[in-house]
Amino acid sequence: MDCPNTQRVGAYKDGELSAADRATFSAHLSACLACSNELARLERLSVWFAAAKNEARSPQAVWRARLNERRIERLATVLTAAAAVVLVACGLMLVNRSDSSTSAASSTPARAWERVAVTHSFEAAQATEPAVEAAVAEDPMVQMLFQDGQQ
Repeated sequence: MDCPNTQRVGAYKDGELSAADRATFSAHLSACLACSNELARLERLSVWFAAAKNEARSPQAVWRARLNERRIERLATVLTAAAAVVLVACGLMLVNRSDSSTSAASSTPARAWERVAVTHSFEAAQATEPAVEAAVAEDPMVQMLFQDGQQ
C-alpha cells in the first residue's frame, strides 16, 4: 500500500520537520503501515552505514596503491608488446614458409619423384617438371620408378 506521505519519512527521521509537522507526522506513522515500514528501512540503512567505517587512508598507502597500479600498467604494456612481437614473427614465419615451400616444391626431388610415379613416364613428367631430369640422376627411387615405367 503506497502513501503519499512516504516522501516525508526521510525528513521526519532526519529531524527536518517543524515541531507541528513532526507531531502530525508522528500521529500519521502510528496509523500508516507504508510510512512505518519506510521509517524502519531508513533506520536499518542508517545503522548499516554507521557500522561501515570510512577509513581515512594515509598518504603512504595512497602512494603505494598508485605505485602498484603503475607497475601493473607497465607489465600489461610489456606483455602486450611481447605478444604483438610473437604474433608478427609467427606471421612472417608462416608467410616465408609458404613462399619457400611453393618455390622449393617445384624443384625438389620429392616433387619430381611424385611426377614420375604418377605419370610412369619420364617425358611426361619432364614436360610439367623441369627438375625431373636432375631428380632422376640424384635419387635412386626416381631411377627405379623411371626404369619400371620404361618396361
